[in-house]
Amino acid sequence: MFGSDCSSSSCSLDDDDDDNDTRCTKVGLVGSTSQHGAVQNLLSNKCIIHLDIDCFYCQCEEILDPTLADKPLAIGQKHIIVTANYVARKLGIKKLMGRRDAIKLCPTLTIIEGSDLEKYRKASQQVYSEFRNVVKKDFGKENAVKKGSMDEMFADITFVVEKDFKSRMIYVEARLPPKTFIYGEDVNSSVVRISEDQSGAEATITNTASGRYSESDDTWGNVHERKKCMDKLQIAAIIANQIREKVRSKTQFSTTVGVSVSPMLAKLASDLKKPDSCNILYPWRAKTIILNMPLRRVPGLGSRTLSSLSSCLLNHNEKRTEEAFWTCRDLLNVPRHAIISSLSERESFKQKCEQQCDVLLSRCNGIDTIGIVDDGGCLTKTVSVEDSFIRGSVTSVGGVKQKLGLLYGRLLRLLDQRKDISPDPNRSFPKSIRLAIRAVDPKMENSGRRPFRTQSKQDSFNGRSLMDERDTAKRESILKTSALTLLEALFDGKSDVNVTKINLGVTSFADLYLDSEKSGQKAVSSYFLASNGGDSSVTSSSSSSQKRCSIDLIQANNESQKKIKFSPVRKLPPPGIDPTVLASLPIDIANEVIENQAFHQRYKGAKKKKTPGIERFFKKK
Repeated sequence: MFGSDCSSSSCSLDDDDDDNDTRCTKVGLVGSTSQHGAVQNLLSNKCIIHLDIDCFYCQCEEILDPTLADKPLAIGQKHIIVTANYVARKLGIKKLMGRRDAIKLCPTLTIIEGSDLEKYRKASQQVYSEFRNVVKKDFGKENAVKKGSMDEMFADITFVVEKDFKSRMIYVEARLPPKTFIYGEDVNSSVVRISEDQSGAEATITNTASGRYSESDDTWGNVHERKKCMDKLQIAAIIANQIREKVRSKTQFSTTVGVSVSPMLAKLASDLKKPDSCNILYPWRAKTIILNMPLRRVPGLGSRTLSSLSSCLLNHNEKRTEEAFWTCRDLLNVPRHAIISSLSERESFKQKCEQQCDVLLSRCNGIDTIGIVDDGGCLTKTVSVEDSFIRGSVTSVGGVKQKLGLLYGRLLRLLDQRKDISPDPNRSFPKSIRLAIRAVDPKMENSGRRPFRTQSKQDSFNGRSLMDERDTAKRESILKTSALTLLEALFDGKSDVNVTKINLGVTSFADLYLDSEKSGQKAVSSYFLASNGGDSSVTSSSSSSQKRCSIDLIQANNESQKKIKFSPVRKLPPPGIDPTVLASLPIDIANEVIENQAFHQRYKGAKKKKTPGIERFFKKK
């Protein structure tokens, strides 16, 4: 409900006639067993931490009013409970529970309205700033830090772990934090619960076999390689604990940190034991969890993707009860060609169904090549505000306009806050505005699913005038003019509506492209941008995955590889950035390639103006 301003045995795969399908399903993103092992070996050298603020929204209120700390507390939005503190959870209060049901269950429950996220955003930025400051100043500026959603953040601390690896190993056993949880170490640490908030799906996962290395993925290196990975992750846990303790001392927020070899596994680790804990998940022990957890927990797999996959999941798995949910094991039972076919049926997935399929299969196998790209201090790419309503309360265009008008001031305050932390405030203006409306779709009311359909429209607008103008009324007028134009396009003459959510946001900020625009030169990345066989519609999810995978490969280079000289090729390589080419570049140049790719990609499909030929001199005027 709150948004950011933004698993045991081998998986049972169908014996399809097409051997390539079966092989690709097992391997996922990487195309062969040898490549699969190479990626795993690469990942086993990484040390990623994911810091999750315990019960963030309730903690915000408890810090503001300490008397709430020991009382059952919940944060509500309109008619539902969106989160509750641990006292309330023990009494049965759950996310997405109706307010009336919650009060009936717990009469002493305090519910605070949380529709306005402004104070939560401020607290989130405070925690992130301190987290970033500790990671960079105390452990080295080479470590990459990135903000996730409102209550989470990531850091790649491979640099500091590798720096003094041998000297640090002497103290590992004695210095492991007292609240360290290592999944699979004993019987008690082999039972975990993994839930998915939006659907409410929850899986209790038990590693039933005996032995510290039971239910493991044998493809994750030999005993020596695993031991080295374990040592590194334990060092990372020591560092992570120091980071979270310093964050607590500065901000008062209690946090849980997950430690593993990729952002996906680190995020999963932080959910294994809460609150106030440091959790380690070794990649070869993650298999049991991933295979049996709700499929919606896979990064990048939302409700639309799951809806598209439902037919092939039903065709290749046993029938299930209505209460059951799809797991990663279920998707791995589906042949690759069937997944691609299902994804291609949705118009928005047609151009990227193969790439999306391979990424999903890789993640269901526990392989996620996405690295941490430092965000430079979390300068947001999108700023948005939203409001939700009870079904049937906003049923006219006039009512929508009235509710929309309440969002303008909130959006302006967030834009001003963003401007305050921008490296160039004069260029902290958006170029695009987006309006999203969620409404009841009568055609879906008897479908057995939630009868909502979300539609959105985006267009360019004069964001510079919006940020330069000082008069609040005039600024709101600029937003209103653009927003109402988008609203008219969304409704397209409809008068009877039933709106349950409105989201208004702006994006494409000018200060995100400062380095490339100031240089005035063709960036190195332009030599590596691919034409994709003449199709300029390279998907954002695919290019992002390739970009981050390339970063992993870059950071794996040794000094001898850095000395290899490279002359820019004139012919563009295959889609995305060629990791092997990047691997031959010095780190600083390779980083420039990555950082500038997004900017130059925007102009990739632009048509060049034709230069007048000599024949124009012979044409009659």
